[in-house]
Amino acid sequence: MSSFTPPPDGAQGQPYPPQPGQPFPPQPGQFPPQQGQPFPPQPGQPFPPQPGQPFPPQPAQGMPPQPGQPFPGQPYPQGYAPAPQRNQLLWIASLLMIIGAGVLLLFALLLIAGAAALSSQYSGAEIGLLWAVILVLLVGIAFQLFIGIQGIKNAANPHKGDFLFKMGCVVVGIQLVGVIVNSVSSGFNAWTAIVGLALPILFTYGAYQLKNQLH
Repeated sequence: MSSFTPPPDGAQGQPYPPQPGQPFPPQPGQFPPQQGQPFPPQPGQPFPPQPGQPFPPQPAQGMPPQPGQPFPGQPYPQGYAPAPQRNQLLWIASLLMIIGAGVLLLFALLLIAGAAALSSQYSGAEIGLLWAVILVLLVGIAFQLFIGIQGIKNAANPHKGDFLFKMGCVVVGIQLVGVIVNSVSSGFNAWTAIVGLALPILFTYGAYQLKNQLH
């Protein structure tokens, strides 16, 4: 004996049994679904779609973006802007300044040892002048080391670009004065002038590029 139960009245011409997720009998205007449209519609999606809009909506037409990505055509939201890139010229110049300060520190230590040996045997204005030169050299080494460390630390921080640019100008000015004094006392030496000015100029130009990243 068959257990087949005929469909209710009004369901002739419709598949029986209904597909999973489809109500039976379907509501007027909802069956059969249009080609390319899922049935039943997904939660949160309008049904039927508005004229001229594909169904389901495309990712660029209202679907939520991926985390950390803005909607198409919109700028990055606050906190998601790409990080500024490190200025390689400033970073390399700062590293060379630190290395140069280390070499000068070794030279200063040798001068201190020599001055200490001479002080035990001689006295007078010459020894006092030698110690004054050593003191000035140590101050210059400390300043150069400070500038180099600041350049390494802030090579990717445009907000420190103006400070580094000003410090670079100070170093260039000091080196220029040194070149002039050496030229007056012992004659102009082009190689010494180039070596003394090249690194501070590169540092200053790198800092100038860094501060311009803010504009």
